[in-house]
Amino acid sequence: MDMIKSPTLDQIDRTRKNNFRPTVVACIIFNKKVLFAHRDKYDVWMFPQGGVDNKETVEVSLIRELKEEMGEEVVSSAYVDCSYLGQDRVEFSSAKHNVRKLFTDSGEKVDMYGKHYYIYVVNFSTSDIMSNESEFDQYAWVNYNESEEITSQIYHKNKKKIIQKILYSLHKNDIIE
Repeated sequence: MDMIKSPTLDQIDRTRKNNFRPTVVACIIFNKKVLFAHRDKYDVWMFPQGGVDNKETVEVSLIRELKEEMGEEVVSSAYVDCSYLGQDRVEFSSAKHNVRKLFTDSGEKVDMYGKHYYIYVVNFSTSDIMSNESEFDQYAWVNYNESEEITSQIYHKNKKKIIQKILYSLHKNDIIE
């Protein structure tokens, strides 16, 4: 993954037409460390992420998802800026196709075969991100070497592979130490 230009609305809609759900991923950075968030309900460490709504840019989706998952107050006080890191995709096994309804911007129903990830680096001004509004139960700020312990706990093979590729790119681009 190399830093490139953000996708256009047409490119995002083509992603849907190609049977992939557009999903934005936030790699939150503070002091050269990346934030992992944990949901006890699913027992999974992850980066904040969520689906891109129809006719919504990934940048708008990114901020909306961050506010929904971490709390509006945290994002309003800690968010500095963001930059587009790249993209990746995962195709689900045929048994998992169509787990969600997917529509193009014109309203045409399409089959969903997987997720297409638009990955962003999000710079925060503080590591103090605890909030009663958060959907997460735990947080961990880690560098590249420390991320190995967390990624070893990710049981979903495709999610683990994507996160490891993102971490490598963050490290290679000197975004995390």
